[in-house]
Amino acid sequence: KEDVEYEMYYKSIEIEKGDSLWSIAEEYKSEDVSVKEYIATLMDLNNITSETIHEGQHLVVAYQEVVQ
Repeated sequence: KEDVEYEMYYKSIEIEKGDSLWSIAEEYKSEDVSVKEYIATLMDLNNITSETIHEGQHLVVAYQEVVQ
């Protein structure tokens, strides 16, 4: 089995109605990170202290992609 290399990327997303840190974490986290760990990362990256987010707010998310 080949070793797969991942690169970390960051982008800004706009919070939409119904989004939560939990749903965002499930969408962007890598397989080896728990949702709780990723939420902590999101809160750190965005300098927020509450898990409450609001529609229209922007968050920076981190995600991994395979290096070709």
